[in-house]
Amino acid sequence: MDMKRLSVIPALLLLSSCRPPAVEYGKPSIEIKTQVKSTPSDIPAIEGGFLHRTVTLSTQGPALVRERRVVARKAGWSRIEYAGVAETLEPASVQAGCGDCGMVLTEQNFAFDLIEPQRILRLSEGETITVFRTDPKTGEEKRIQGTILASNEGLVIKTETGVEPVLGSDRVSLEAMPERLIPEPSLSWIVYSRDEGRQEIEVSYLADGMSWKGEHLVYADFDSSTADVEFHAFLSNGTTLRMEKTRILLAEGGLASSPPIFAIDRPSDLDGNSSKRFLLAKADRVPFTLIEEAEIRLDAVPRAPVDVKTVLKFAHDGSSKLPFALPSGTVRVFHSGPDSEPLFLGEAEVDATPMGETWEVAIPVSRSTYAFWTTTYRNWLDNEVMETQGKLEIVNRTDRPAKLRLKATNPDPIETLEGMDLQWVRFSSNSFTAELTLEPGQRLEGVLKSRLIRR
Repeated sequence: MDMKRLSVIPALLLLSSCRPPAVEYGKPSIEIKTQVKSTPSDIPAIEGGFLHRTVTLSTQGPALVRERRVVARKAGWSRIEYAGVAETLEPASVQAGCGDCGMVLTEQNFAFDLIEPQRILRLSEGETITVFRTDPKTGEEKRIQGTILASNEGLVIKTETGVEPVLGSDRVSLEAMPERLIPEPSLSWIVYSRDEGRQEIEVSYLADGMSWKGEHLVYADFDSSTADVEFHAFLSNGTTLRMEKTRILLAEGGLASSPPIFAIDRPSDLDGNSSKRFLLAKADRVPFTLIEEAEIRLDAVPRAPVDVKTVLKFAHDGSSKLPFALPSGTVRVFHSGPDSEPLFLGEAEVDATPMGETWEVAIPVSRSTYAFWTTTYRNWLDNEVMETQGKLEIVNRTDRPAKLRLKATNPDPIETLEGMDLQWVRFSSNSFTAELTLEPGQRLEGVLKSRLIRR
């Protein structure tokens, strides 16, 4: 038995207080009082009909699938076939229940050896195969019969005249399908029921390969300092599970770290191995504050331009039009005036932003400021402390004031930083920040002095 393709969980899953009679199948750890004549080969199979499904997707980690189906259970022992689950499910995470319904699960099986061309050939090695080959000149079709020798990198067969590869243009035919292959991933349970009739059961499990991320659009009018903002959820299903009329919930981070924060407002369809984008919310003319951020790397080469970003800061304290706690994801920013077509400026990754915190979107482009840094002096005072000095040049190239946030950084800790008559505030052990406003066309030059600590 190929254990990679079949996972068996012999643990007892108790669905009710019903005590089944004994049978030598799975050796359930339950109290045995009577004997029955059923054997594993006698157990009838029943299938579950789909009722409802809810899938909770996360931005990190597996998804949670919850389903309700109805089965026409039989009294005594039977096998419930539960087809159409995700092939990436974690067998140990499966939970099944029906309340006090009088059923006991004694064994669970998970099979996902699917009917696929390459898998059919692999399991048919040693079996007879017929190859149909067409002569490209005459169009005549030739039939070749042989035995499959290998199918890893290409199909090779043994015929009466020797060994030969099967060509890509050939057609092949097998006498039979390997018995173990199934059309879709399936769970099955051996159950004992004290009654018969229709019974609704609930099943949940974790599965990899299904996730979501935020994809948001900002159409900024820099003249009015307002923006139209759209919040989208990009859903990805990398499994064969077909989500039909499914309620979809979205969680930020992993399922254990965050409850669902969004719900798609209608039952949705998402085919296997596909993706879809949903609009979660839209807010028009949201006010923002524009600031540019220049990062000065104190360890930079002697002379280098400074990276300047454009930062859009949106208040998120309930007074703005932003509707909810904002998910993490990718934000694409467009310049969009009242009489112009949207012009793409850049994109940025943002973290989740709860209510009460400022939502900042920083794109790697400068709209007004140019900056240059030149290192002029470096000297080790001892084995641990270096004294440095550099010249910073900043120019506002526009005809309007520019707010600027300077951020001085270094791979190792910064002990002190001063200069340019600015109030430097420690941001972290290896960074300081300061803010200033440049008037239209203003050019500012100054010297920064720092002490850096070697780790």
